[in-house]
Amino acid sequence: MTDDGAGRAMIAPDFGLCLDILEKIALETSVERVSSAIAENLIALGSFTLGHVLLHRDGTLQPAAFARRGEPAITDAAEIPRLSAAILRKAAEFLATRQAGADLGRGDGEGDMYLCQPLYKGDNAVGVLVLQEGTARSAMTSSDFALVHTLAPHLASALAAAMDFDELVEGNSRRRESEEQLQSARAALTRASQRSVMEGLAASIAHETNQPLLGIASSAAASLRWLRRPTPNIEEVVANIEDIKAAAARMEEIIRAVRALAKQVPPISGRIDIDDLISEVLRLTGPELALAGVLVTKHLAASGRTFAGDRTQLQQLVVNLIYNAIHAMASRPEDRRRLEITSWIVDDVAYVTIRDTGSGIPDEIADRIFEPFFTTRPEGMGIGLSISRTVAEQHGGSLAIRQTGPEGTEFLFTIPDGPR
Repeated sequence: MTDDGAGRAMIAPDFGLCLDILEKIALETSVERVSSAIAENLIALGSFTLGHVLLHRDGTLQPAAFARRGEPAITDAAEIPRLSAAILRKAAEFLATRQAGADLGRGDGEGDMYLCQPLYKGDNAVGVLVLQEGTARSAMTSSDFALVHTLAPHLASALAAAMDFDELVEGNSRRRESEEQLQSARAALTRASQRSVMEGLAASIAHETNQPLLGIASSAAASLRWLRRPTPNIEEVVANIEDIKAAAARMEEIIRAVRALAKQVPPISGRIDIDDLISEVLRLTGPELALAGVLVTKHLAASGRTFAGDRTQLQQLVVNLIYNAIHAMASRPEDRRRLEITSWIVDDVAYVTIRDTGSGIPDEIADRIFEPFFTTRPEGMGIGLSISRTVAEQHGGSLAIRQTGPEGTEFLFTIPDGPR
């Protein structure tokens, strides 16, 4: 026999009773229900009338359940009756020493006898049972002590397993919430990306087809003027209709090229003379350059050698850089609007620079001018330079600012030769 902590010898417990209690507790899984089952079943037996289950969490003892004989257990911490400070100190001492003990203390009644039973699973403190008799001191028997002492390691294991289970459930719940939030965020991002692509594609088509449409409108207006003369000039009308036909064909090519860029498909490769391509673009943009009062100077030295590339896309690259230069020089006096285009070849790579005499690009936005939809002009769409860089990169080359300052900006793009 062993001492019960109050100077009395403990007799052997009723093992049938122990098994009955453990079977009832084994049916529960959560901390709340296991704590409730422990409190209710212990005070239903022996001489105990009040029972507290305290859990060891974050270095302190926290109430988990309370039961009064003949009443359902309480698990709401706000409704559980508080133990006196003296009993809580004793409970902490018993837990620290891993020894059960009985003492007189202040519970629901003056001078109540209470039993503190530490609960350990291995070396891990799980909690403390505080059981009160609430009547005369002699009412708490050695068999009560023996019953609690025998059940203690099993109750500790049940509580520890329930705590692990609750943590697992909570973790799974948080993980499920996180996964749902992540899926929702991904779906929102996908929708936003799809909208952005559609908006970008629509804006690109509008931007790139604007000039051919203006050409069509201009040629149609000129044709009407020639036809309304007393003696219609059929040759001029035919010439204008040919221009309209060419502009429509160019629009078709532009739409194909922009769609290809949006889908990131490889360019349609052909053999291109870079200088011929530049000269062709200058002819196409000649009216706009003249209207803007821009004087063009050419230093082309890439002729006689062809490069692999998509003609329409490379034309659009040069067109975008020229229009960018026109806009950059709009605030300059007409006699200071100069556009200089230079080309040369080094080691199978074609180099082309396009220099304007605008006011330059501020340092704070120089890194952003190639971003899609970034623009400093209220009427601009901010996609011309972005498309141009994409074209250069899809051809294995590059597009960058070579230099910029108060006297103007120079862009440099490169096109390496591909397979013949």
